[in-house]
Amino acid sequence: MTRTPPRRAARTIRATTSAPCWRPTPTSRRPPSSTGAATAGRPRAAAWATVRAAGGTGSVRELAAALPGHDEHDDPVDADFALACAEADPEPFLDTAVERWFGTGALLRRLRAAHRAGRRPWLVLHAMRAVLEEPYRIDWQLVAAARLGSRLPRPAAELLRSRPDGPPEVAVVLRTGRPARPGRPLPPPAPPAAVAQRHRPPRSHWASQWQRPGETGPFGDTAESARHALRTMPVAYDTHTDPAAATLAHLGAVIERGQLTACEAVPLVRPASVPTSWVGQASGWADVFRAAWSGRAALHVESAALLARWAAGRVPAARWAALHPLLRHYPGTLPELLSAASAASPSYDVTFGATHTGGDLHWSNRSASAVGVQRSVSTSPGGCRKTLARTYTPDLITTLDTRTTTPVCGGSANITIPLKADVPGGAGWIEICLLDELGRVVGGKCNFYKR
Repeated sequence: MTRTPPRRAARTIRATTSAPCWRPTPTSRRPPSSTGAATAGRPRAAAWATVRAAGGTGSVRELAAALPGHDEHDDPVDADFALACAEADPEPFLDTAVERWFGTGALLRRLRAAHRAGRRPWLVLHAMRAVLEEPYRIDWQLVAAARLGSRLPRPAAELLRSRPDGPPEVAVVLRTGRPARPGRPLPPPAPPAAVAQRHRPPRSHWASQWQRPGETGPFGDTAESARHALRTMPVAYDTHTDPAAATLAHLGAVIERGQLTACEAVPLVRPASVPTSWVGQASGWADVFRAAWSGRAALHVESAALLARWAAGRVPAARWAALHPLLRHYPGTLPELLSAASAASPSYDVTFGATHTGGDLHWSNRSASAVGVQRSVSTSPGGCRKTLARTYTPDLITTLDTRTTTPVCGGSANITIPLKADVPGGAGWIEICLLDELGRVVGGKCNFYKR
């Protein structure tokens, strides 16, 4: 075994190779004084070891010469490899540098650091398993000596004993804390660790039992009668309110009998709330899972697909917000509802008690505006109301414009607030606040609306 010369003597030796090597300052040669420093240096040491394994000593010297800070360097890993690079024969010194960071001594220090007093056992095991996954060079004789000298925590000994590359006689030391007795059989090597497999649920061959189509009710027995009924009468979810109504069950039977397809039926159903009332809900997915052949399942899938096609053009969030209040009471079909939501201007509303400001927001490339109604119910001091509108850039960092209306006291007034947005693409956000006549935010609340 080659003995490593003392560092003080090594610093006096000049490099005799043609490749230049820089020398660290004496302050950078101090070993790390804490586990945190050692933890931070391991990735850098692994990088140096990778360079050495791929390109040899010459690549290590070239990298050391290319790094900045030739006169002063504070990284202990770079200091070790630079010091080895300065030697006439750097190979044993490079081995020493790698051993310092990835040798058995470094491994034992890490394992002892992970075994902290008062720490939960499962956290200790988790930390030690993470340490043992790193590319340490394990000298099993030193590991056995550490166990015999009570320098190795018991959880670490158990984890090391389960490694398949450990010698059987060392496994006995790790298990018992004593050397193996001569003449006694040694335990077999530990089996290799099983590769973690992603959990995959078993395939189910269950299929729902087919049932005969039900009654079509008012839809009749032909495609023409079904289309005529969809155009002239609304469809109910069930017969709870009207026993003679055309329901989703009747429409599902029409699809199961082949009179219409779901693609033909969904755009004709009125009101729009009926086909969308269970789209994405657990009940809708239950129809698909339990009876994928059913007309109800086909209606669910096609309604969801129609909404997905509408949203495929990156529908702004404001359009989704306009869809919700229209959905419950809209009398038309689902395509008509989506067209109305796309054409609607995004609305704003800020309410405090019986006073509020509300209306529509309008956007353009270089400007925006808020058009609505401002209401106040009192003429007493503090009872008047006015509206503040403010435009922002899309990242909400820069304010583009701020405008305030005149106060309204004891009544309602129509307001129009023009706003500047003189940036490419216009404003990304508008903030609306309800103020009193002194300019104080009423209720401490302002609402933001995204374009």
